[in-house]
Amino acid sequence: MICSSSNTLLKDDIGSFVNLYTSAKAARMNEQHVNRLLAIANNDLPSVELRYERLKKEAATLTPSFVCSALIWIHLSSTAIVKSLGMFEIIF
Repeated sequence: MICSSSNTLLKDDIGSFVNLYTSAKAARMNEQHVNRLLAIANNDLPSVELRYERLKKEAATLTPSFVCSALIWIHLSSTAIVKSLGMFEIIF
């Protein structure tokens, strides 16, 4: 009876293990990566999830700032180039 029930549990859960294996392979994770991930998740999954969400929000707010900074830099650079070319025309 014990063997029978454990086989049933294994058979019922095999889909989860196949999904885990498929996901790990798609993410190019090897056995060591999966073991490390499970060790981290077992110890403090809620804080890891919280930190991930916080960093994701931080990255989203930095992206527009980065784009704005890049546009300002492009404008200032092009202005400096135009002024340099103007000086070049004055010299020659």
